Amino acid sequence: MFRKFYLLTCFLLASAIGLPGTAPADTVPSPWTNQDIGTTGGSADYSPGTGGYTVVASGADIWSTSDQFHFVYQSITGSGTITARVVSIEPLPTYALNPWAKAGVMFREDLAGGSKWSMVSITGDSGCRM
Repeated sequence: MFRKFYLLTCFLLASAIGLPGTAPADTVPSPWTNQDIGTTGGSADYSPGTGGYTVVASGADIWSTSDQFHFVYQSITGSGTITARVVSIEPLPTYALNPWAKAGVMFREDLAGGSKWSMVSITGDSGCRM
């Protein structure tokens, strides 16, 4: 059975969504959770006031057999509806934004770095990708 995970955050190379330059406290409300896929050193935070997430992450890429990014997700079984809005994708104060930094919605087979996945994302400077 294909396990599905929902992503509403940012991943790849010192990128952030929400409050640029703010290090998240690494807290997200249930049923959400967050973790690194591969080695990234990322973190995430949820703001009840805005209803938004801030994610700070780094990593090599989401590609091939060794994905590396920070993932905020929840498990979905059966049918569901996903509504997401990417407010911004911005660099941290001391980094340039990588043109392939990504923010969007992803489904993964599992949480392994080489998992099968499908995603729609906004990139740092390379447009919208599916």
